[in-house]
Amino acid sequence: MWNRSELKFKAKVFLKENLGIAILVCLFFAFVSGFLGNQSYLESASDTAQIKYNEAVESGDFNEYDEFLNDTNFEGQDGKMPYYFYLYKSDINIQDQSAFTEKFFNLPTVDNDLYNFLLGGGYKVYIAPSTVFIIVILTTLAKIFILNPLTIGYRRFFINGADNTNSENKFSTLFTPFKDGTWSSLGIKLLVKNIYLMLWTLLFIIPGIYKSYQYYYVDYILAENSELSIGEAINISKIMTHEDKFNIFILNLSFIGWELLSGILLGLGFIILNPYKESTYANLYLEVKENQKNIFENLV
Repeated sequence: MWNRSELKFKAKVFLKENLGIAILVCLFFAFVSGFLGNQSYLESASDTAQIKYNEAVESGDFNEYDEFLNDTNFEGQDGKMPYYFYLYKSDINIQDQSAFTEKFFNLPTVDNDLYNFLLGGGYKVYIAPSTVFIIVILTTLAKIFILNPLTIGYRRFFINGADNTNSENKFSTLFTPFKDGTWSSLGIKLLVKNIYLMLWTLLFIIPGIYKSYQYYYVDYILAENSELSIGEAINISKIMTHEDKFNIFILNLSFIGWELLSGILLGLGFIILNPYKESTYANLYLEVKENQKNIFENLV
């Protein structure tokens, strides 16, 4: 049976020598994850358009606002994404729901609550439906074939750091799935795992949480054995987490004090906390793997 204090001690030993590179790896991974996971730009407002609209509302003169929207250079404003958007204009009565739906949705009706929410003060920017579809497809593909393989490289970095026999602790470890040609297969495998978890969660929240702990080591297993199928990795993870899921939950919970403190420090504490947590989890994986070595080797 593993010990939380020992796992965290090993993590501290690793970070004592590799804190800088570990922080850089975590920050880069967090940036990519946040960028690909954040689709708020699908419904965002131009700062300039917002300011000009508010000024027009305050003055009652929409001429300058209309000129701004009709300007052929509008697409380049603010350094934002190209503006293939529909914007509120002063020739639309925003209190007229039929005009709103005809202009923006071309639908016979729109739920009142949705209508009122979307108005948002009159300055939101809406992407054309065809553009939304393209962006969603591209973002999804990027998650599968960029973020998922990067996740495996992320796990490899911390496994290497926890494994004293492996001295390869380089930033480039993040990109090893792209170097060895396994990025596409790994991307699909993690997609399948995530779909399984999503389906379990849709049934009920509790089964989804239970399965998330059953699949806890899947990423780590694939990081060391990329040739395994997702089914094999899941089966191995199930055995490794058998009767140990609650202990893993308690380990996760043991960081809550540090997480609260990091939040109080405006999130700056996470710069150090995230490498600490990831190193601890990698040590946990190696510890459990060693304890169940015979079963693991037979399965592999």
